[in-house]
Amino acid sequence: MELVNRGFYMRGNPYAGFFYILTAAHAIHVIGGMIALGAILRRSWYPAVNETENVYRANVARAVGSYWHLMGGLWIVLFLLLGFWK
Repeated sequence: MELVNRGFYMRGNPYAGFFYILTAAHAIHVIGGMIALGAILRRSWYPAVNETENVYRANVARAVGSYWHLMGGLWIVLFLLLGFWK
């Protein structure tokens, strides 16, 4: 709301629009990652009924771990591009 109060509207300025789009993309990725972590946590509260369930849980945990590592690497790339690009 502070940005709107200062006159940074999505339609009025392309840079402000880009900021809002990046903020929304960030929120979607964080919410999606938190839902995936919550699903892993929920499944870990109950013991697996068979070996297939253990394999499935391990694969899901690897996929979510890869997702968060990818997001961490993306932050490094964005930091380098936005901070040092001339």
